[in-house]
Amino acid sequence: MNETEAGHGWQFNAQFIEESGTLRKITIGLNWADYDLLCPDGGTEPSLVAETVLRWLIANAQPQQLTNRIDASLARRIDANADAQIRRLFIQRDQP
Repeated sequence: MNETEAGHGWQFNAQFIEESGTLRKITIGLNWADYDLLCPDGGTEPSLVAETVLRWLIANAQPQQLTNRIDASLARRIDANADAQIRRLFIQRDQP
């Protein structure tokens, strides 16, 4: 992921392979408010937060919801429990 500071947070250029095998490029925004909700202790790098949100979105969003430019808040608009689910992914990732 390529990180750029932007306005009230960060933007990340990422890519992933769709189920069809097509390489997909996407820009995901992570503003400071979303970062604070997802990582209240500030102990995780913003790029890792954005990557985790993107992984959650790839697994849970409908394909048409993943436009070329998205924002991390899309996760909670899809599922009200997304923030808690994403925070659990951080915990699972940090365990051996």
